[in-house]
Amino acid sequence: DCTRLPLLKGGDFGFTGHHAGSFLALLSTVHTLSFLMKLYRVVSAAYVKQ
Repeated sequence: DCTRLPLLKGGDFGFTGHHAGSFLALLSTVHTLSFLMKLYRVVSAAYVKQ
C-alpha cells in the first residue's frame, strides 16, 4: 500500500484512508471536467453571438 500512496492525492487533503483519498481525487477530477465543459459552452456561445 505504501507504493500506491504517491499516486493518490488523498494525503494532500488530510484523509487517512486510501479509499477516501482516491474517491476524493476522482470526485475533484469529475468536477473539474464538468466545470471545463460548462466554461467551454459559455465561451463558444458568447463567441457565436458576436
